[in-house]
Amino acid sequence: MNKKILFIFGAGHGGINPTTGKYVTAGKRSPKENGKTLLFEGENNRKNVSLIVEGMLKAGHDAINIFDTWKDVPLRERTKRINELCRTRNCVFISVHSDGAGNGRDWYSASGISTFKYTRCSKNSDKLAQWIHQELTCNFHGVSKNRGIRSKNFHMLRETNCPAILLELGFHTHLAETKRMLTDEWREKVVKSVVDGCGIYLNNH
Repeated sequence: MNKKILFIFGAGHGGINPTTGKYVTAGKRSPKENGKTLLFEGENNRKNVSLIVEGMLKAGHDAINIFDTWKDVPLRERTKRINELCRTRNCVFISVHSDGAGNGRDWYSASGISTFKYTRCSKNSDKLAQWIHQELTCNFHGVSKNRGIRSKNFHMLRETNCPAILLELGFHTHLAETKRMLTDEWREKVVKSVVDGCGIYLNNH
């Protein structure tokens, strides 16, 4: 088995169908502002993952985007692909999302950034969560609320045969935060946090 860690990134939910121009995942989007949806979660996640992988490669890390199409890949297929890689590589998986609250039609006050790990996660998953969330907390200080590290029984964390975490990078149901999430400044903070956190994980692995 290749001892160098392969960092696998996946965007949560589907993107924009290039043929129809329509978003393929029900819900998972911001409320409308002046009649326009500002952010589609899956599409935004794909942009973030693309930038993160680019940043990881520039930093000299092995990294791939495992769901690089617009299609909304079922959860079981997602974990199957990851676990196939785990058979031949030493892997880490990071799932990239944004958060939401309320009924999907109205803007809500909930905001902030969270890092999730499995309820009975491995020590390496716990370390990965700690290092990346530490960097998110540092880079987003005064910009977005720190909602902490949380434990959940998510399929993507439970069924993945390698250290795995899930990031909720802001609320697409908070108007001001949604507008910030679409800026280069926000995306740069996301990339720096993840790349630096992964670097610390490697140095302490």
